[in-house]
Amino acid sequence: MTMMNGRNPRVAACVASALPFIVGVSFAAPSCDRACLSGLADTYLTALGRHDPKAAPLAVHVRFTENTAVLDPGEGLWIGASSDPVDFKIPVIDEAAGQIGLFAVLKENGRPVILIVRLKATPQGRITEVEQFVQRDLRDADAPGLVTPRPELLADVSESERSPRNAMIEIANRYFNAIEHDDGDLAPFADDCDRHESGVPFTNVRLRSDAPTPMERIMALGCRAQISSNVLAHINSVWPRGPMIVDQQKGLVMALPVFIHRGDKQIVPIRGVPGLIRMDTPTSPGDTHGGEILKIRAGQIHQVEVAGVRLPHGLPTGWPEPVRD
Repeated sequence: MTMMNGRNPRVAACVASALPFIVGVSFAAPSCDRACLSGLADTYLTALGRHDPKAAPLAVHVRFTENTAVLDPGEGLWIGASSDPVDFKIPVIDEAAGQIGLFAVLKENGRPVILIVRLKATPQGRITEVEQFVQRDLRDADAPGLVTPRPELLADVSESERSPRNAMIEIANRYFNAIEHDDGDLAPFADDCDRHESGVPFTNVRLRSDAPTPMERIMALGCRAQISSNVLAHINSVWPRGPMIVDQQKGLVMALPVFIHRGDKQIVPIRGVPGLIRMDTPTSPGDTHGGEILKIRAGQIHQVEVAGVRLPHGLPTGWPEPVRD
C-alpha cells in the first residue's frame, strides 16, 4: 500500500475534499464515502503495526476502548501489534452512518489474535470513535478459517437480492432473539446457513465416527436446528447488541453484542438431537463481548462469523447503552 506522510492517499484525498468554498461557490458538506472508510481501516491497521497512533487520522478527542476499557491510543494492542500484512480481513462499510466494522487476524508479540473493531469517522475522514476487542485466547490459531475469509462474506450482493437497511437491522435483531429464546424459527436462516466461531466451523460439520461426542452431534446441525436444540440456553440474554453496522452492497450486518451468562445453567436439556437428552454447559458468571457478522441475501441469513472475548459479568461496555424496550 502506497503511503504519503504515514497516511493512505485515499484518506488524504477524502480530507482534502473538505474545503467548503471554492471561488465563492458553496458546496455540500463532504462525506467519507466507501473508499474513504476503507482507506481509514487500512491506515488504522498500518498504524497499529507501527505502534504509532499519530500515523492514523485520529481526531483530537477520539474515544478509544479495548475490551471495554477506556484507554489512550497507544495502549493495549497498540503496544505489541505486528506490522505483518493482514491476510484475513472482513470489512463492513456503512456509508450512511460513517462507520466501518472490521474483523482481522494479526499478531501480537508474535502470537495470532483476532481484532474486532468499529471505527466512526467524520465527513472529513477523521476517526472519532474506536471500539475494539482483541481475542487473544484462540482455540485454534491455525484454523483454515483464520487464513482467508470465506468468499461469500466478501462478495457483493446483487441489486435484486439486497435488503433495505432497516430490514437488515431487523433481521439481525431476530437472530439475537432466536438465541435468547432458543428458537431457530424466529430468524430467517437459509438452509445453507453456516456459522464459524473464531475461524472454526460450528455448524454442518460432518460426523467422522459412528460414536460422535455430544458436541460433535451439536456441531453437525445447521444454524436453525442448532439454536432450536437448546444448546445455547446458558446464554441468559443478548444485550446490548451494540451499534449495527450495515453494508448493503455486501449484504453484511456487523453487531457488537454482549452475551450475558449469569452462570445459573450448568446442564441444559437438548431437543431434536437423537440420542442426546442433555448437555453439561459448565459456566461461571461472565459475559462475552465481541462481534457477529451476518451475511444477508434475499432476506435470509446465509453466513455467520463470530469472535469475542469473555469478560467479567456485568462489566459496562465503555459506551452509552441504549434503553431496551
